[in-house]
Amino acid sequence: MLAHTTWLISKMNPNKYVFEKLALIERIARWQVALIEYDIIHITQKAIKGSVLSMGQEFSN
Repeated sequence: MLAHTTWLISKMNPNKYVFEKLALIERIARWQVALIEYDIIHITQKAIKGSVLSMGQEFSN
């Protein structure tokens, strides 16, 4: 396990995309095995945008 966590920020939900494109499942499974050792957390841009705005209000006071 790594000492640092990586936050993957994207506009879309990769899980939704994978299940819509069934032909990609085998390729995605190979990538998943390769990336499982890293501490990667997926979060959408919309979720980040709201939290950044609230953090900005805390720092402005």
